[in-house]
Amino acid sequence: MRENDAGVSGTGFDAAVNALVKEAVWAFLATAGGAQPHVRVVHPIWEGTTVWLISRRNSPKARQLERNPRAELFYWTKAGLHLTITGKAEFVADAAEKARLWELFKVHPVGYDPGTIWQSADDPEYGLLRLDPARIEYFDVTQLGRGGQRQVWRPGQ
Repeated sequence: MRENDAGVSGTGFDAAVNALVKEAVWAFLATAGGAQPHVRVVHPIWEGTTVWLISRRNSPKARQLERNPRAELFYWTKAGLHLTITGKAEFVADAAEKARLWELFKVHPVGYDPGTIWQSADDPEYGLLRLDPARIEYFDVTQLGRGGQRQVWRPGQ
């Protein structure tokens, strides 16, 4: 797979987001399955405006998202680039899609091999999460005080 085969597209500020995601690689996922929010480090990959995550199917994260699918994903770089994705995360049950993303994670330029954690895409503990953004916000914090603007995407724009 070539580097341009997957990534962010359709926001109007794709190049900036793709550069940030490539630099940061890791992101923070916030969930709220009850009264207390929870944040953890995750390793997402993008296809268009869809964000894919892999998680243990019976993890606290999975239980929280089943109770409340609203989630927020946050990237930050040392240079002060900020990316927040707000949306709804749901587990994908389709076996073909789970297998396709298993392979995509293995070959994606900033992916990883899920086989280091699970036996195969058929492993019952392997969970594929799809985060569908309701809002994507990008900005350079070093430029906000100098007239820099936040860039925001919403579905249908």
